[in-house]
Amino acid sequence: MSETGEVMKRRKQMFSNIITVFLILNYSFSVPNVVGPPPPPRPEQFIAEIFPNCTTLLHLVQSNVVLTVNATDFPNKMDISFDANYTLFNPNNTTTILIIAPFSLAINITRATFNVKMNNNCIPFDMFNFSKEFANITEINSDFLPFFISLYPITLIMFNSTLLKNTTSVIRWQLTGSISNPFPFEFRDEFFLVYHLATSLAWNGNTTGTVELKVYGKEPVFSQIVQAFLTIHPRVSHIDGGKSFICKWNDLQITSYSIGFVYYSNSYPSIDSWVDLIIRIAYILLIFSPILIVIIVLVILTNRKRKKLHIAKSN
Repeated sequence: MSETGEVMKRRKQMFSNIITVFLILNYSFSVPNVVGPPPPPRPEQFIAEIFPNCTTLLHLVQSNVVLTVNATDFPNKMDISFDANYTLFNPNNTTTILIIAPFSLAINITRATFNVKMNNNCIPFDMFNFSKEFANITEINSDFLPFFISLYPITLIMFNSTLLKNTTSVIRWQLTGSISNPFPFEFRDEFFLVYHLATSLAWNGNTTGTVELKVYGKEPVFSQIVQAFLTIHPRVSHIDGGKSFICKWNDLQITSYSIGFVYYSNSYPSIDSWVDLIIRIAYILLIFSPILIVIIVLVILTNRKRKKLHIAKSN
């Protein structure tokens, strides 16, 4: 084989290898989310919507939730304020049911304040640690609790509500407290908190609602864990001293949906920036790989044509 033929063979092999690599990249990478990483799917810091401890035809007509976080002293301390209004409708006879509001927060319960009202009247409530006292509250139907109930210590706010026949009632429950040192361990790189809506499935029918996260001081990464077909479009806006993250939905059945935010420790962003850079490079390769393949194919075809002309002239 001539020297020219050997060179052309090596070039052909090289271009074939390049095409193979780009084809692998094109079918191996999924399109990454470069906006920001979502909170983990099993958050240990969460608040969930209220649910009834029974099978019922009661409707959760509307929910309006505001979760406010003061992170001006982050990472030393975070102040949390939760205020939720739930509108219930009873189409049946007057009934009294047990309603549960679960949450898991690293707050000092003894220094936190809780308040439950029904139609603007304060009502008594009980508080239980689900993981330790489940044996004493067997009337709780754990099927209504979040799927991660067994993973983290859950606090249950429980109260009885009398709902009159063909009447709408409004339940409001509030919580205020502080989280000291969100990164208590050296290996912890992130702190996340979400509002969990899947417990609303315990009510009958669809629901309409609004969830707003207000964060003052250090800005977190806002995110949502949502089913692909669920049409909920969040909106981020500036407020005095912070940002607001609002999600609204109208007449929907929420099967799996959580919204929240995540903070990273001081040492984590540098690592995250490298990861983000790698993802962006992979994303660029994915987008432009078809163009590069076309260019490589054209180069190969051009070289083949030149080789044929060179052989023809040699003969």
